[in-house]
Amino acid sequence: MTQVERLPWVYTLFEDGDRLILSAMAGGVGLYEIPVVMNEAEISAYRAEGAAALKTLARTIRDNPKDFADRTVKLPKL
Repeated sequence: MTQVERLPWVYTLFEDGDRLILSAMAGGVGLYEIPVVMNEAEISAYRAEGAAALKTLARTIRDNPKDFADRTVKLPKL
């Protein structure tokens, strides 16, 4: 797994083989990550819009984590 892009306190983008995983930061007093395997539409948006698409997706994940529960993965300890 390779870190591709990072916006501190917002998201980290990882490449894991043929998958892209966006780990969005969430929480208030305590922070935690929500790592989600990106789908084709999200990857296309990232390729077209760059970091702006990742920031929007991270906000969506943070605000609606239950909508992404089926795509959440566990990140390995780095």
